[in-house]
Amino acid sequence: MSELSVTLLKHHLAEEKIIDILEQIAETFNVSATTLETVTRTWKIKRNYRFSYWDCLIVAAALENDCTLLASEDLQNGQMLDRKLRIVNPLEQR
Repeated sequence: MSELSVTLLKHHLAEEKIIDILEQIAETFNVSATTLETVTRTWKIKRNYRFSYWDCLIVAAALENDCTLLASEDLQNGQMLDRKLRIVNPLEQR
């Protein structure tokens, strides 16, 4: 949610519209809080995969919530993480 907010701000979307989008996401999907356990897992993932801290935080949250697919334009399309989470780049055509 934070990364989406920052990206939408960079694209000059009005704050009210960003809030509406975030509320719609929260109503539609499971949104989890970042905990100390999430941050600890983030650093372990960073050591193993050498991704940016922020990408590792997203991966950690996805793994904590038993996600099997993670849409990201920043990570390698098709990569499998921890034998559980597959990266899908929605911008890459197959």
